[in-house]
Amino acid sequence: MPLQYIGIDPSTGGGGSPTVLVDRENFDFVLQGWKVDESSGIPSRETVIRIPARMVPLIREACNFAERGSTGLQSTGGGSPTVLVDRENFDLILRGWRVDEKTEAEVAAIEVPGHISGIPSHETVIRIPARMVPLIREACNVAERGSAGLQ
Repeated sequence: MPLQYIGIDPSTGGGGSPTVLVDRENFDFVLQGWKVDESSGIPSRETVIRIPARMVPLIREACNFAERGSTGLQSTGGGSPTVLVDRENFDLILRGWRVDEKTEAEVAAIEVPGHISGIPSHETVIRIPARMVPLIREACNVAERGSAGLQ
């Protein structure tokens, strides 16, 4: 499956960084982000990640890419993809499906100057269906408004 690289968090240094990609076949979001405690009974096929609010422009770019390509497509997978905003620091909290080994390998192989390749142990990769774009845009709006007040 070909992934469209959208961008990487430039503010996290040379270590692993949250990364935004879009699947070119079904236009689902493929996101690498910081792991969140999963002790709340989340199904084993799903996981939760945190994306910093400063990455909202990259998330918006991924929304635009997905909307241009996903007209008429229905994402599959069931489950409960969820988009939340942390009201304390306005990071995005995303719950999505764990990716398969092939997708994880493709994400791990992406090389970005100044950043290590691979997926660090404190990060993971999830898939969120393209049908979630409106909710992701709404979360971006909340994050932008809230984080503007923190600066």
